[in-house]
Amino acid sequence: MKDNYGNVKSYRILNKGMTYQLLPRGYGNEPIASWARYQMAVTKYNDSERTSSSVYGSLDIKEPVVDFQKYIDDNDSILDEDLVAWITMGQYHIPHTEDLPVTTSPGMDNSCLFLPYNYFAEDAAISSKNAVRVEPIERSKRGSTVRVQRYGVKRESTCLPADHNYDELIKQYPKWIIDN
Repeated sequence: MKDNYGNVKSYRILNKGMTYQLLPRGYGNEPIASWARYQMAVTKYNDSERTSSSVYGSLDIKEPVVDFQKYIDDNDSILDEDLVAWITMGQYHIPHTEDLPVTTSPGMDNSCLFLPYNYFAEDAAISSKNAVRVEPIERSKRGSTVRVQRYGVKRESTCLPADHNYDELIKQYPKWIIDN
């Protein structure tokens, strides 16, 4: 399927959590996590290939219950087939004193996005009914005033929640906080 410009419509995969397998191939328990050798692998869909590993993998490291590498090695053609994208995400953690007593997690997130690629004739946000554009009037002057263009958003609209007097609400509804 092609778009109006002759480009093939598709999706792209953006992996924001790629890591490299540090263990050498076949070393220690690496064979039970052979999927970790690949940031992404694409295979032909197969009913018998439902998972990349097993909770029982550590019972036999040399002959894993699920051997992901065999999914790759079978060398099936993927042309005009239903596909599976196996995406590996992870992160390294080097312990440091600030981990004690609890390891913090802000900024330690992974994500994987499936994004349209040549799928739409234009940016889908263009047709958004709630667009607001804010830009400086004089770009060269730092701190200059801004121009606000509202595309369908009423001036009365606000992103802020309604003001609440939480002390009064707690006095009125004490069960919200204390179980009697």
